[in-house]
Amino acid sequence: MFKALHDAYYNGRLRKGMKVIYADGSSKVHTYSVIWWKVVAPTTAASWAWAAQSVPSMTLQTCLGSNSQYRLMVRLVRVA
Repeated sequence: MFKALHDAYYNGRLRKGMKVIYADGSSKVHTYSVIWWKVVAPTTAASWAWAAQSVPSMTLQTCLGSNSQYRLMVRLVRVA
């Protein structure tokens, strides 16, 4: 599902400020911007990834590593 995100990280193309376009279930389109990313182990210590935020945001997650032993967490905030 997030192969492009995975590949951008590995190829060094993932950047702060990159735009993500998201259409919700009502077909309303929103624009988000990457503000940071972090590579973590898949443990409950990463619960910050789904914690409530004070601004509209989302966290995308994809697997990393030869055995998918890590997670790439990418935080985005809504800009439009």
